[in-house]
Amino acid sequence: MSDLYSITLAHFLVFPEVMREPLLCQRFLEQVLGIKIRKLEFVQKETDFKESVIYHGIRLDVYVEDDANTVYDVEMQNLVESFRRVRYYQSGIDRQILRSGSSYAKLKTSFIIMVCNYDPTHVARDPKDPASKEIPGLAYPMYRRESVLACPVGSVVYDDGSHVILLNARYDPKYREEMPEVCEFLDLINETRDIPPEDLKYPLSRMAAEGLTRFRKNEEKVEEIMTLGEYLKEQKMMALEEGEVKGREEGLEEAITKLMKAQNLTREEAEKILL
Repeated sequence: MSDLYSITLAHFLVFPEVMREPLLCQRFLEQVLGIKIRKLEFVQKETDFKESVIYHGIRLDVYVEDDANTVYDVEMQNLVESFRRVRYYQSGIDRQILRSGSSYAKLKTSFIIMVCNYDPTHVARDPKDPASKEIPGLAYPMYRRESVLACPVGSVVYDDGSHVILLNARYDPKYREEMPEVCEFLDLINETRDIPPEDLKYPLSRMAAEGLTRFRKNEEKVEEIMTLGEYLKEQKMMALEEGEVKGREEGLEEAITKLMKAQNLTREEAEKILL
């Protein structure tokens, strides 16, 4: 069996599996957003996730809806990505919400919340550009995207109903007291030990630690997740190799088609794995 303690919340398939616990997810959202949620609902339509969450959800985003008609997408992100990937996720949410022929007025308010295993504000030096410089990150635990319409005489909020929150698991400890419960949760992201809940101070991290311990004890699910994770890595590698041989667009198109057939996925699910 896979080494249990190499399995952390940072694993892109383990994170959503643990976060699917309703009380944990609700507490997470309440702490991150600073609101009280009376009700949440995981969207698991048959056309979206099929009969098996593990094999057809793949990168299972946690969509919940509160009474304000708002959609949330909670995601674990380990690889340093450009903000354009967040834009891609946003377009996917909007496509699901807005059916053909519907009015744009029916678009719901949406939040993309990414738990990043890196500081999103850090910019590495481009090795291909000698003039580029490394920009150190702000090292804060949580960032919110703010959009405005600006001109020389002032600015107004650009409110299109979309919001982005990026959490930084590599935050500077000096900021811990500003949001202690969120930071204690972030401290668990790369934790390899089973931590007794009573050793933790806040409900959010206690529930997350309990969920991870339960997951590690489920040997069958651990093997399924780890095997699927390796399969997805192989698929992405094959897509990149095919892209080099046939041209990026043609190679990726073929890889997307193959993955859709092999795992009975929608195009959107396959694209999210490979792109």
